[in-house]
Amino acid sequence: MELGASDATLGLRSNASRSSIVGHTVVKPLTILLFALSLAGNATLGYFYFLALKDDLKTVESSAPSAAGASALEERTGRGAPSPDATKPAEGSATLSPATWQSINPGDDLAAMVANLRAAGFPPKVIRTMVEQMVQDRFDKRYAAVAPPYWKRWSPTQEQVAARQRLDEERSKIVENLLGDDTRPSVNLGTADREARYGSLPDEKIDAIAQIERDYEQVGREARAGRAKNMMDRMNETREQQALMEQQGFADLATVLTPEELDEFKLRNSSTASRTMNRLQSIDVTEAEYEALYREQQSYDESTANLKMVGEIDAETWAKQNAATDAFNDQVKAVLNDDRFYQYLEASDFRYAHLSKTLKAFPSVTPDATYQLLKLQQETQIAVSRLYENKAIPQAQRDAQRVELLTAASGKLDTLLGRETAAAFKKEGPGRMFVITPPAGSGGD
Repeated sequence: MELGASDATLGLRSNASRSSIVGHTVVKPLTILLFALSLAGNATLGYFYFLALKDDLKTVESSAPSAAGASALEERTGRGAPSPDATKPAEGSATLSPATWQSINPGDDLAAMVANLRAAGFPPKVIRTMVEQMVQDRFDKRYAAVAPPYWKRWSPTQEQVAARQRLDEERSKIVENLLGDDTRPSVNLGTADREARYGSLPDEKIDAIAQIERDYEQVGREARAGRAKNMMDRMNETREQQALMEQQGFADLATVLTPEELDEFKLRNSSTASRTMNRLQSIDVTEAEYEALYREQQSYDESTANLKMVGEIDAETWAKQNAATDAFNDQVKAVLNDDRFYQYLEASDFRYAHLSKTLKAFPSVTPDATYQLLKLQQETQIAVSRLYENKAIPQAQRDAQRVELLTAASGKLDTLLGRETAAAFKKEGPGRMFVITPPAGSGGD
């Protein structure tokens, strides 16, 4: 399709598709939040850059600075005041035409201000930063009027969300009308940010992606106000809807990107990419290693997409989760085939991190033994859970089988850590699960 196609050609961007998503919880689409934070940071820097530039331009209005002015300049720059000749234009060069805020800003006429800034030679990015800030200032009171009180800022009502969305759309339209093509995302991207997010994609595809992301953000705002109130339900619902949002979002992106470009975009911007990058923050990997880990994370995400990950789950679901996690970790270990794997586990698997912290009291236990112990721990817990979920087995028989399970697991623990270390470990929090207690009423010690 052509990049200028109407919204009706993009799946979720039609009203019917929006309605199907609004009925679910939605998280922030793709990486629009990062983009928004980047723009906000640039806005602040650009505004102070202009203030500093305005002060510097004033210094060229006189041919020679006063003694007080020279002293101030020396204090600001750490250099001595320039000689009178240094303030004069070089022979044959253009004479500077100083700009002041009064000459650039005509008051309420923002369009005239934009024209003045362009005539004065300000870069498009600086002009956009200034205009966005000034427009935002005019909307501040209106935003405040529809904002929830601070203690409810994470749970706005649907009416408040809708009101803020309308203000966002109105504000964005004003900025677009004032700046025209200079509002295009591709114009305002820095070189590093562009490469990190989009690689070698051309301007028109970057702009098309940004428009799709904007549409998804609007849908997400409408739906976030309707999230479940129970934390566990909300976490599961959020996870499910993130997957749904991303799936349909990538379907829309496929209308403007080739399969190869879409795969490259996912490698840089998908939730799978975010998870992979977050877990590698303290680990040095090559680009090839990152891509291999991303592919493994992608396979894991797909294999666990339909599993409930938090809250009360049955033993069978737990077993499936655990098997998928063990297989995934083994694949990661094959990529990070040294101590980096255990650093990775410390950062990404809270079960391993907790176990590792406990076992620091036992220097003889290696990171690999800690990893094997984690597997034994999970295997034993799942087996005991399965046993007690089976109501067809009489209670006394279940109790006896629990003792058998723990006896076998305790023997494996002795082999893994050594009998003396295993006995000491059983006195610690994570190790107490291996302690064999007799069934109630058995008369055992």
